[in-house]
Amino acid sequence: MEKHHNEIAKEKLKKKQDVTVCTIVDSGLIYKGGFYSDCYFEDYEGAIAFCIEVEDFLHLFLPNGEFACAIRMEKYVTTKGYRKALNRILK
Repeated sequence: MEKHHNEIAKEKLKKKQDVTVCTIVDSGLIYKGGFYSDCYFEDYEGAIAFCIEVEDFLHLFLPNGEFACAIRMEKYVTTKGYRKALNRILK
């Protein structure tokens, strides 16, 4: 049986593999130019979060290493592309 992508991400964090460190800003974080907001981060302003990509998901871990959530990345890539197009039209 294959492992769930969340479990793979947790294992990677333990082994310190493929971990990106991001700062929490406005209760979310900026990862590769996209802003990811999440209510889990309200109490962690200015702290760091750990991000690990597995499959199509970005896995977010709190500063204490606790798993917060997994977000499907394609959803945000589309949003980001839409905003770029809209900004070009409005200029």
